[in-house]
Amino acid sequence: MLSKLTPINFLAVIVLLLTINTVSADNRTNDDRFSVNYTVYYEGSDARVRVNLTSQYITGYMAVGFGYPGLGMYKADCIFCWLDRYGTPQVLDTYNPVDQRFSQVYPSPIRDDSVLLSGGTQDVTLENFTRTDDGITTCIFSRKLDTGDNYDMKLVQGEEVAIMWAYHETALINANIDPFMQAEHSARGYYVERFNNSLKLQSLIALVFLLLAMVYFS
Repeated sequence: MLSKLTPINFLAVIVLLLTINTVSADNRTNDDRFSVNYTVYYEGSDARVRVNLTSQYITGYMAVGFGYPGLGMYKADCIFCWLDRYGTPQVLDTYNPVDQRFSQVYPSPIRDDSVLLSGGTQDVTLENFTRTDDGITTCIFSRKLDTGDNYDMKLVQGEEVAIMWAYHETALINANIDPFMQAEHSARGYYVERFNNSLKLQSLIALVFLLLAMVYFS
């Protein structure tokens, strides 16, 4: 046994803990030109989700939504990402308040901070946006699992969530239009899965591992 916890061993423990406290979900869009991947992680005491949208030969907007299974777009929490006409990356947090299966009052999601949504806020952080010469566009953004905003879906470990996605090959979003996003799409999809947030159990495992490592190297 080693007589103490060396810096190299300590660094190895930290790297392992960071790995354990990250949960990823694979793409399920079944679209060769568009993918949605997300990772759940901790930032301090806050559990967050980081979403990666990737497209090929698409210069319009990309979007992903979190919703309730069986309700379609009703009450869906939708995030749009695009590169505006000035070359500036944009991300927008939106909400759909009306069941569009029975009403056409709102033709598309409304931005959370619209005058029509009382108390809504923009709770999405754009982390990275790139577009390569070979036509690959990547948008990475994050938000808390529970933002506290009534218009953001609370993402809960083990609960089913409907994941919606859409993109337009060329059309951009005019984020200044209020109240409507007025977004059409070239393609869209929908699938349901259990949200893969197993951080509570994994944090316990990580803590046990750390305690065992401290005992072993003491």
